[in-house]
Amino acid sequence: MKFKRVLATALISSMIFGSTAYAVEYNSIYDLSNKVKMSSGISYEGIKRLTTLGWMNINIVRANLKDGYTKTKPLYNINGTSKGASLSSMMKNLGAVAGINGDFFVMQTPTQPYGPIISDGEVIGSPLYAYEKFPTISLDKDGGVDISIWNPYITVKSSSGAFANILYINKGVSVKYGAVILNKYYGEKSVGKTNGQNIVEIVVQDNVVTEIRENKEATAIPKNGYIISCAAANKDDIKNAFKVGEYLELNFKFDFDINNLQWAVGGVNHLVKDGVINKINDGVLGRHPRTAVGFTKDNEEIIFVTIDGRNKNYVGVTQEELAKIMIDLGAYNVINLDGGGSTTMGMDFLKNGNIEVVNFPSDGKERNIASGLGIFDTAPESDVLDSIELKPEHDKIFKNTGIELNVKGFNKYYAGVDISDETIEYIFDKEKGTIVDNEFIAFVPGVTEITAKIGDITSTAKITVLDEPVTLSFEQDTLLLEAGEKYEFKNIVGVDK
Repeated sequence: MKFKRVLATALISSMIFGSTAYAVEYNSIYDLSNKVKMSSGISYEGIKRLTTLGWMNINIVRANLKDGYTKTKPLYNINGTSKGASLSSMMKNLGAVAGINGDFFVMQTPTQPYGPIISDGEVIGSPLYAYEKFPTISLDKDGGVDISIWNPYITVKSSSGAFANILYINKGVSVKYGAVILNKYYGEKSVGKTNGQNIVEIVVQDNVVTEIRENKEATAIPKNGYIISCAAANKDDIKNAFKVGEYLELNFKFDFDINNLQWAVGGVNHLVKDGVINKINDGVLGRHPRTAVGFTKDNEEIIFVTIDGRNKNYVGVTQEELAKIMIDLGAYNVINLDGGGSTTMGMDFLKNGNIEVVNFPSDGKERNIASGLGIFDTAPESDVLDSIELKPEHDKIFKNTGIELNVKGFNKYYAGVDISDETIEYIFDKEKGTIVDNEFIAFVPGVTEITAKIGDITSTAKITVLDEPVTLSFEQDTLLLEAGEKYEFKNIVGVDK
């Protein structure tokens, strides 16, 4: 009997995944891993992990922050941060090749993230004071990473000496608590007298007050200006402080010089600090889908991770388990982001704006979110083949089974190059197997080395061939099918003696 493409491992003992110190409640049995090199500084790995609690779906993106052609930036809705948008649309509009969802956000219209969004010195949003327990993640232009709670101070001062404190930037929901500045990143129009609220709005263009509005409909936000909106008890003080024609000076005092920041975004909690579990957020306990971003000890690599849950096929993780997974992946500092139905990872594998959501959002589709974090590849385009990569479908098979041999071509920036018209030569020991239509069929147990060759360019891979399976396990223990219904078995794991 021929077992075609059955995955296998020589199972000697079960690896204990974690320890009681991390409160991990499961053992890891086997990983099915798919790795993709995206560019000179970006790589993706999808892991299907079989555990004693069931299957886990883990998606990982690594980016080298020292790579000259790799950039990281916040993601947001370019049509206005007051409106939620899917992660894939944010990525497509901003040109990211990889992305994850951001921090907690107000799930209403208008929407707003709890944390800030700052990119290349532009203040797209400021953090919410009321949620000061949530940290801000920032990366400066020297490559330094900071994770801390921000306490920004924002003021507006007129040429006549009038002065006003500003609560937030581009957080329209919060006009009922104080004065909020809305600029071009908020959207086309201001808040206005929505929901019957009494509101004062001061229109500022080119730093000059052009109009003072009271209890009027939303108005256009100047492209080269902003609007001060206030529906709080002090709205009359704001209205009387400034006059049409006055010059206004807007001052930001953040915890860091924003001109020296590459970016800043909000987080939920500093989950791992200096390699040790640091803080568990008691508002999101339990086993759920999770999203996290981590940094290595030298801050040279950023790591995106999503783990699915609330799914019949995949179990979620606790915060402690997420922390342990991140530490095992090499993260030294880790920030937990929004999870649950917000957990999303997108990839643009072909770098053509066709975003693939690689995880399984628990809502059954992408949720509209308020922010995210993206990775960008800025390398020049080139169709010149510089290297190839031979990547078998899996690294272990049983004898008398087949496995696909995938060969990809890359330019010197490690961007994909079409090799469909190229002739691939395979070099291997013919006594150990045969290759038919890019599929290797193993004859005997042992390690088989295969080299793929296009011209003078080569790539070699090793495949471990096991003898015979003694047990098989499936993703689901029980199936209920209607008459005539079909079911495709996936991720069948074989174990040898």
